[in-house]
Amino acid sequence: MSKPAPSSAAAYPVAVVVDDQGPYMNHTDASTPPAQTHEEAEAETRLGLVGSAASTIGNGFLLVLLSGLTMGFAIAAFVFVLVGLVVGIGLLPAACAGLLVLSVFSCLLRPIAKLDEMLFLHRKALYDNIFNHNVRND
Repeated sequence: MSKPAPSSAAAYPVAVVVDDQGPYMNHTDASTPPAQTHEEAEAETRLGLVGSAASTIGNGFLLVLLSGLTMGFAIAAFVFVLVGLVVGIGLLPAACAGLLVLSVFSCLLRPIAKLDEMLFLHRKALYDNIFNHNVRND
């Protein structure tokens, strides 16, 4: 589908400005003054000696600050990993001892349950005797 033709002559460039110092062409209307050249724009943003030194010192300070921050993060990560490794290896014998205790407990679970049942029945007999003795006296 083709584009419709523009209705006004303002849509077309009336003047073409060619910069002799560069390969760029700037299409402008006749009422628009030519754009700044690259040298003019750079001259406006160019810093003086003091500004350039301040910018260099500021960038250097930020570089030192970020390097210190990175170093601190790296040291903290190293310490975290090292402490985790030492604690993990240090607790390995305790974990093995815990597994040993757990296996012994699971082997003794049935006899301990029988002992608990025997003690419960003995205590129940004593309480029943006390209860029956108190009921008869009242």
